[in-house]
Amino acid sequence: MRNAMVAMRMEKLYKLRLKVIRLVIYTHVNKLTRLNIWFVMFAEKVGQESQQRQKNKQKRNEKQNTNTMENTNRNGLFFFLLSVEEILNV
Repeated sequence: MRNAMVAMRMEKLYKLRLKVIRLVIYTHVNKLTRLNIWFVMFAEKVGQESQQRQKNKQKRNEKQNTNTMENTNRNGLFFFLLSVEEILNV
């Protein structure tokens, strides 16, 4: 009788230990999944920020190129007008 009680208690402890192990594994997998999701979200955010920086850089370069072309055109026009004035004054 006593051996049966000890065996039942051992079986309960064994089942409890299995439940704890399952819970630990589940929690660990859950944390890994959440960590993986966090890394994916972080990578997406970094990718979006990188794309945004590239777009801003491209816009800034286009704006600088446009300004440079306008300045070149203005300088050319100014030089042309100056030349015409000199020719007319002579």
